[in-house]
Amino acid sequence: MQTKLELTASGRVLVLLASLALGAAWTTGGEAARLGACILVAPLLADWACKAKRFDGLTVALARRRTRAGAPFLERVTVRNHSRHDLWHATFGELGLIASSRGQYALLEHVGRGTAVEVEMPVRARGRGVAAQRTFSLLTQHPLGLVSLSVQLVAEAMVVSEPARIDLAPRLRQRRSDDGRNENAALGSEGESFYALRELRDGDDWSRVHALRSAALGTPVRVLRRGAAQPRVRVVLDLRSAPTRLRRRNLARLFEWGLSATASLVEHLLSNDRRVDVEVLGDGVRLFADLGQHTPLPNLLEFLAQAQPRPWQAAPAELLGAARAEGELFWVLAGPFLASGEREQLGPRAAVWEQAAT
Repeated sequence: MQTKLELTASGRVLVLLASLALGAAWTTGGEAARLGACILVAPLLADWACKAKRFDGLTVALARRRTRAGAPFLERVTVRNHSRHDLWHATFGELGLIASSRGQYALLEHVGRGTAVEVEMPVRARGRGVAAQRTFSLLTQHPLGLVSLSVQLVAEAMVVSEPARIDLAPRLRQRRSDDGRNENAALGSEGESFYALRELRDGDDWSRVHALRSAALGTPVRVLRRGAAQPRVRVVLDLRSAPTRLRRRNLARLFEWGLSATASLVEHLLSNDRRVDVEVLGDGVRLFADLGQHTPLPNLLEFLAQAQPRPWQAAPAELLGAARAEGELFWVLAGPFLASGEREQLGPRAAVWEQAAT
């Protein structure tokens, strides 16, 4: 825990007046001037003494959190006061990867010694990332308002901020147009049999909505089938960067877009009953095989939360050669750079996703 004592505006004015009184007492030697200086300094010293090391026993506790970059949410935090003094009239907020919204700090009216209060406050993920600790700030000017005490409290609570999600509809429509077929046509292959119904989720294929049952329930439900092999899709996330004249800010924006596109695409494919393999191209190739079955999706999302651009190096020949194999392939550029020779080797069947630089 880190503490910091500072004079408030009122405290600085009082110090100035006390300095003038002390100066007058020094030059004139008058008893009235010395008495006035003491009267001015006394409340300042009293306020300072009230705050010095009074709240060394404050702790905070909260649960592990998984969220998305830029997403606002309400966080529940427990503040415990193990010190020997009550805490009055303090503002409470969060700093770091997860931060309180500006002007929306929580107010702690009173936390008695040996007690705890639960605080619900609005916060927002400032970006993507993974942190093992959460940092909170507490500020109080009680009782006299001449000295402010700020305390930084650290809680051992991991937070994972995944990449933000983006709307894939325009790119998926373009993909269907380029292929001359609906990307979901393979889902209704022969040999499948009816298995169950469930509510429609974000990103689900609307062609599998059960019209009659949806009308009866008043909410869209989709058909689940089994008995046929699930179509397999490969997604390559290219983290390689190359020397470019783009500004660093633009490169960062393009990189974040690539990570968001990958997370959104994988969730979309899994919700449409695809078997998905994700290969990350950077320093070598990292494979997340059979997501949702063999590899949990959170493993990939946690990796994306910490991903960084990698120096450019030629893609392995076997990876480029596999692009011409059977099955769909999405190549997502986060770098954003793909050599012309590699683009030609991918062939027309591979869908290369990239964001135009501005």
